[in-house]
Amino acid sequence: MQLSRTDDVPYERFFGLREQPFALTTDPRFHYKTESHRRAFDELKRGLERGEGFLLLTGDTGTGKTTLSRAVIDVLGGRTFSAIISNPAVADAELLRVVLRDFGVVSREEIRRGRFESADAQHLHETLESFLRSLAPLGARAVLVVDEAQGLAPRTLEQLRLLGNMEADGRRLIQIILSGQRRLETTLAADDMTQLSQRISRRVQLEPMSKDEVEQYIAHRLQVAGGEAQVGFTPDASALVHRLAKGFPRSVNLICDRALDEARVDAAPTVTAEHVRRAARAIKADDAEALEAAPRGTAGGRRWLKVLLWLLLLAVLAAAGSAAYVAWRIDQAPAQLPAVAPAPKPAPPVMSTPPPPDQPTSRPGAGA
Repeated sequence: MQLSRTDDVPYERFFGLREQPFALTTDPRFHYKTESHRRAFDELKRGLERGEGFLLLTGDTGTGKTTLSRAVIDVLGGRTFSAIISNPAVADAELLRVVLRDFGVVSREEIRRGRFESADAQHLHETLESFLRSLAPLGARAVLVVDEAQGLAPRTLEQLRLLGNMEADGRRLIQIILSGQRRLETTLAADDMTQLSQRISRRVQLEPMSKDEVEQYIAHRLQVAGGEAQVGFTPDASALVHRLAKGFPRSVNLICDRALDEARVDAAPTVTAEHVRRAARAIKADDAEALEAAPRGTAGGRRWLKVLLWLLLLAVLAAAGSAAYVAWRIDQAPAQLPAVAPAPKPAPPVMSTPPPPDQPTSRPGAGA
């Protein structure tokens, strides 16, 4: 199928998509459960359903921690009140204001009017506790997700610990998901974090997607965004997306979004590896420069050539350094070498004089 080229039409409409499939949002409808995500999803869901107080979710930047947290909360039903702290710098009274606003206890407009501006942390804490206690008879729960928790100050982590301590009739009034990068584990292992660390009942970690998972992830998001839309990525294109994005969902979204636009420009019904290369160059993805110069199918060729050239240069520099060192040592040597006495000439051979020939001798008594 060959589509007509239309430069001023968004690719969503060009390909028959209802919405943008690779938007950098945390819409739980687009959440795709890889093996790693499935384990984390099940663990968090089980912990929340059991009323556990503190849960820990870690992973590298861009692995989909926030999307996963929202997806878990979304399946808990309408009786779940949620709040999300996305700014690690927030603390004290301001943290409580954000939580009260997200829970719906106070509106943004009321905050702008200054209703809680003059309230101190103690008053806000009491207001929050009163609201949380009112949820228990309704069979409702409150979940607080703290994003980028690896950047929280110790006093903020202590504040969260105190919030998590609130309970009634043996039931936690609020459940807290600490979500952050891997170094959050190191932070919680510190001696002054022992009380908080001991309260964490589940610890789950997200891993990057495999090549096959990236292919399935792309197909899933296209299906959610368009249903019957006739657009897809070739296997080579999906494999290249995985390589460039290193399996991180956020990077996959960036590359795929631009690759779809590149396919629209060509009026192509399918996204190819060439569209992905162009997308990578446009957004300056990792390895994009090497892909641009490498022959098709051997994208690592130029990289190995650079390595060999560097090794050759290092060898030349090492040889030059050795020659310079030898020259320096020669310069440091004495100008003249000590004289050496000539070896004595060998003595001429001594010629021995031969003995005279034998003379005849007279015998006594011989006659004349």
